[in-house]
Amino acid sequence: MLDFDESIKAMCDTNTVYKRYVDDILILSTSTIDASFVDKFKKELNQRCVSLELSQDKTQYGVVGTAAFDYLGYMIKSVHTISIRNKNVQSYLNRISRLIARYKTQKTNKNLRPRFICQDKEFDDYYVSLINQKLAGIKISHHLFGWLPYFQAMTDIHQLYEIDTVVHRKFMKGLDIASRIKSLPKVYWDIKKNAGKHTLMDYDALTDIADIRNYLLSKGLIDEDVKYDDKDIMIKYMVHLDRLKKDAMISIGTTS
Repeated sequence: MLDFDESIKAMCDTNTVYKRYVDDILILSTSTIDASFVDKFKKELNQRCVSLELSQDKTQYGVVGTAAFDYLGYMIKSVHTISIRNKNVQSYLNRISRLIARYKTQKTNKNLRPRFICQDKEFDDYYVSLINQKLAGIKISHHLFGWLPYFQAMTDIHQLYEIDTVVHRKFMKGLDIASRIKSLPKVYWDIKKNAGKHTLMDYDALTDIADIRNYLLSKGLIDEDVKYDDKDIMIKYMVHLDRLKKDAMISIGTTS
């Protein structure tokens, strides 16, 4: 596929951009893409034995702005407006809603709370951390993971405020922890300007083994009465980080 990519890029002039993610291909140009370009593109697919073929149902031609189209979960509405596809927004909100509903249930019924949490403050702190990470995302190994980090190329800020309103005025309404839950627009601008330095949980900052142990204890991932050596602590921590990354990817929803 890399040879194919290079051959298509060579066909593109300085006004044309070619992007591919697995089998999703996007070609944008400020000049007209004529039938001969499309024929050459199809020819390259055949000649290079690429295991792809143009789907009539999924292939779109047109002028950006005349009709919206989706690409990798984005909805490109015009040259200046890139939104997030409704399907991905709804998937994200559903996950947030389920997490907050779980918090509400356990808030009123202490018997359902995680066994390692004894105090109300610890319980609130635990869920504030979970909700904020689900909302904002995380940083692991110098990479940002999560729904908003993935969709940071969006430019439809109005849509972002609408999503934030649903979270804060509907899901979080009347909850004691509401003021501690992050604002999506603030997270968005922090990601854009500071790579999430001020709003995302930075797991790269946890380097001291004692701090990592305390973190695992706070999440109920190790038992306080059991002695673990440094290697055991690091193994459990790395397994936990892998789970966090997988969960962050799931929160994005399908992008095809």
